[in-house]
Amino acid sequence: MEQSIVDVLVDKITNKKYLNSLSSDAKSHYNLGIREAIIYLNKPIKPITEHWQVSICPTCDEGFYDYEECNDGYYTRAYTLERCPSCGQKLNWYD
Repeated sequence: MEQSIVDVLVDKITNKKYLNSLSSDAKSHYNLGIREAIIYLNKPIKPITEHWQVSICPTCDEGFYDYEECNDGYYTRAYTLERCPSCGQKLNWYD
């Protein structure tokens, strides 16, 4: 049976030494939390965009200052960003 990408990522980022020190119930909760975080970060979310303001990631509230220029009072949106550079949240600019 082939593993899903979520299973592969959970396996790659799990700290085996830490995980082995946990009870089986705690391991289950740990893996569930990592799995939910990965699924959430891969769900596209529309960035917060307002006139005269830089775009903001709705997950971590970081602005895209390094990726959007403001020459005439309007920010040039960073539509090419597929993910937030700070937290990795997948972005959907056209929703």
